[in-house]
Amino acid sequence: METSDLTKNTNQIFLKYLLILFVIILGIIFFYFKKVLNKPIPIISSLIISSTYAQDKIPIAKKTKIMNYDDLEINKIKFPIKFTLTGFTFLPTKSDAPKSCDKMNLFSTKFALLTFLTTNEKADWKKYIEKCSFEFNKKMSAMLELKARKILSLKDLNSFLEPYKFTEDVKAIIIATYKRKNSRKENMKEIERFIAVSKGLNQIKDKKEKYFAIERFKEQGAIKNNFISNLINLRFALSIKNFSWAKSILIDLVYYNKLRFINDIQDHYFSTKEKVVEFKSEFFKTIELGYERLQYKDLIQILMNKYMEIIETKDLAETSEKVSANWSLVEIREKASSITFGRQFPDFWYNQLLERTTRLELDAFLEKNMKKRNVYLIPIHSYGLFFNYIPKEEATRSFIIDKIHEFSKKNTCYSDDLIMYLLQSDIIKRKLSLKNKKYSAAYFNLKRKHHRRCLNEGLGIKFHLYNLLKLGDKDENLLWWLVL
Repeated sequence: METSDLTKNTNQIFLKYLLILFVIILGIIFFYFKKVLNKPIPIISSLIISSTYAQDKIPIAKKTKIMNYDDLEINKIKFPIKFTLTGFTFLPTKSDAPKSCDKMNLFSTKFALLTFLTTNEKADWKKYIEKCSFEFNKKMSAMLELKARKILSLKDLNSFLEPYKFTEDVKAIIIATYKRKNSRKENMKEIERFIAVSKGLNQIKDKKEKYFAIERFKEQGAIKNNFISNLINLRFALSIKNFSWAKSILIDLVYYNKLRFINDIQDHYFSTKEKVVEFKSEFFKTIELGYERLQYKDLIQILMNKYMEIIETKDLAETSEKVSANWSLVEIREKASSITFGRQFPDFWYNQLLERTTRLELDAFLEKNMKKRNVYLIPIHSYGLFFNYIPKEEATRSFIIDKIHEFSKKNTCYSDDLIMYLLQSDIIKRKLSLKNKKYSAAYFNLKRKHHRRCLNEGLGIKFHLYNLLKLGDKDENLLWWLVL
């Protein structure tokens, strides 16, 4: 009996010390992951959310995606919008065509018909245009005909306009619009240079010959379009295996937001549909080559997910599968907390987390990443994040406002696009107005003036047209931008 009790006590003591040891080990593991690696513990994360079903049941945070733009609606006719690899565009309306021809000269009807000719397959709009063609005014007739043909030069345009006998004022508006829209033809040539470089390097096997090819390219002159320049340099860096160069380019490509993208790429920069196909093909090949050759797999995956947010194209989705960019919520949490790329791209991780986690976790992520020491590292291209969240600490806010104010001095369409987006925040507008009195003006007036200016400069044409229409601007002369 005594021996049995002794054994029982010994076992209890043993279990007690075993439990203490287990708690100590658990504490060490927890400390290591949270303080050293700055990551959640994988096993615990998996237990918390172990299935797609569980992830789907998490409440969605009540914040909006960065640079999220609504579809356009004019007189109850809805026009979906889309950011594509060839720029910002309008999709054909899904709304029904009017029943009577007396609606023919409404701005909304004209806009629908001008976006209809090349993309809309709705039979009711096709029947409407046939039924009501006699109601077209002279301007609309000219616009519809222009939409269906290619004007190659100013001489061609003058010849086309001659039979219409427009007044000199109207003719001057049409010609000025054509000149402005086609004032950046160097972008078309630069896109074609990227296609040629990418195809050419695919054929060269010798490393020395690749260096010679790069030198020959440089002799042709610098590329002004920043996005295309990045793609060409990335192709060069990958071909000669200069991986540190490739990494710096990839980081800048990740820093592209929607506004920066649409100011560099527009659909009329592509001379033919074949060039669009070629551009997409070489773009995808470059990204896939980077994934194959670089050790920065996470960076390529971030790039792919970022561009899926920006341009939402099926072609890109196919490439994303090849580079394994489809992360689970657990993986997103781990990567967003990592030292390497977590704090470098807070706007990207914010969008990744937004619709997949709780408001509580999202706020915790923002508070952690918006501390003073981290804010200093955020580039201006990621400042769209501050529309949704701006730190409470006054010194940090002052730093952010100073950086926005400094960026506004560039006075480019992209810099002003970003400023207009951020001015939707009352805090930013109020504080920026103290730095520059012009921002104290009514937001509507600031926005309209900005988009008019950029439209006339021929940059981000459809995006700036979209914004003017959202503001209620229904000037018929705006429609010439769709057809010239």
